[in-house]
Amino acid sequence: MPPSRKQGYREGDWIVVPLVTGGFAIGIVFRGRGSICLGAFFAPKYEKPPVLIDADGLTLSDAILIARFGYLGLMSGEWTNLGRAPDWNRANWPMPRFRSTPYIVEFSDRSPGKTLSMRRASPEELAGLPEEGVYGDKALQIALTKVLESPAVWDAWRAARH
Repeated sequence: MPPSRKQGYREGDWIVVPLVTGGFAIGIVFRGRGSICLGAFFAPKYEKPPVLIDADGLTLSDAILIARFGYLGLMSGEWTNLGRAPDWNRANWPMPRFRSTPYIVEFSDRSPGKTLSMRRASPEELAGLPEEGVYGDKALQIALTKVLESPAVWDAWRAARH
C-alpha cells in the first residue's frame, strides 16, 4: 500500500534525504504521528539516490543518527519515500530514550512529539543517547551531511563492517 497523500509517510517507510553538499542518505521513519517523525539514518553517503534494496539488513544499531524531525521534506516531495520494507516489524525498532543534558527524556511510543518523562541523569547514563530536539527538514539535511562527511563516522562504519 503506498503512503497516504495526506500524511506522506507511514511507520516503516524507508526514505531518501538529499544532502546539502550533494549525494543522499537513506533512513527509516520508525515512529510518527502527525507532523513529528522519529527516524534512523545510515551510512554510507550515496552519490545516486538509494533504492529500497539498499536498506536490506539495516537495523537500529547500524544508525549513524537517530532524530525526531518534521515531515515537511516528505510532504513537499523533496525527500523520496521508497515505501515500506516487506519485513517491517515495529518491535524491531524500539523507542529510544534521548539526552537533554543533564536529563534523560522519554517520549510516547505512540507519538514521538509527546514527552512522557524527564529525569536527571549521570554523564554515563547520557553517553550514546541521541540528542533531544526536533529537526526541521533543512536542519536534518545539514546534520546528516556533517555526520556523513566526518572521517570519524566513516572510520567507525568501516571498522564495524570488517
